[in-house]
Amino acid sequence: MKKNIFWFLILISLLGCNSNKSKPDDNINETLYNYLTSTILEREAFSPIKNEQLNINLKKEFAKHKTSFLQAKTDEDLYFEILKLSNLRRDSHLKMKPLFLESYKKKVLPIKIGVVFDAKKPIFVVEQIANDYANEYPNLNVGDELIKIGNTNIEKVIAETKKYIPSSTNNNHFLRLAKALSTNDFNLSRVIDYNKPLFTFKTPKKSTYTYAFSYKKRDEVLFNNVEKY
Repeated sequence: MKKNIFWFLILISLLGCNSNKSKPDDNINETLYNYLTSTILEREAFSPIKNEQLNINLKKEFAKHKTSFLQAKTDEDLYFEILKLSNLRRDSHLKMKPLFLESYKKKVLPIKIGVVFDAKKPIFVVEQIANDYANEYPNLNVGDELIKIGNTNIEKVIAETKKYIPSSTNNNHFLRLAKALSTNDFNLSRVIDYNKPLFTFKTPKKSTYTYAFSYKKRDEVLFNNVEKY
């Protein structure tokens, strides 16, 4: 909870300093970048074992993101830059939410995506179908494999979402990604086009099909007569 509040206060303080809330000032960007990186490095000095075990060199990783951080043009751009810096710590307890974006409402799919840990790669599958939606998607079956979202294959989705999901290990990332794919998670909106949520699946017989899903309010989606989200 304290970590969530910390990141929220940082973002709020940034927006409060900015007279034009849609366009962060370059000087503010650099000031914030320097403050965040120095504060994180100071905090991470108390976690040497974790960083050594995971081979994390935060100072080096931060430097790779400095240019894009300073070039952020909008509050939304800056939010994602802060998110990426935070996730470099590979701490699954750190979370950020777009509290500054009043128009965003979290919604869910009428299906739940799960993950199977295959020896070679994670396999994302249909884990559940919400009550009363099976007839709307007649080809959809539990166990069918998710292979593509829009025009992006699942392997690329996995790789691109790593910088937007806080996770300490690959398997942790896969689990969190499966949960996020069942919603319109704002933090993945630069990877997934929620205006056109096309999901392509593969059946056990290797045939494929695609559905254009629509996101629902949480109370509209029930699994086994129990609200899931």
